Amino acid sequence: MKKHPYAQFENTENWKILKSALLKLKKNKDVEFNTPMEYILGFLVQSLYETKIKPQTNKCEQD
Repeated sequence: MKKHPYAQFENTENWKILKSALLKLKKNKDVEFNTPMEYILGFLVQSLYETKIKPQTNKCEQD
């Protein structure tokens, strides 16, 4: 596969979290991807880093 411009983010926690979420959406048939997932993930992770948003380490409590 051709190297994508977001390879620097592949081993980050943000990448892992977002990849898991996107794969669940795909499995549930909530979304379809026409673009390679690496480009979608890369764009989202880069956007998070540009805004300095990091994932929370604690889990949200559910009602």
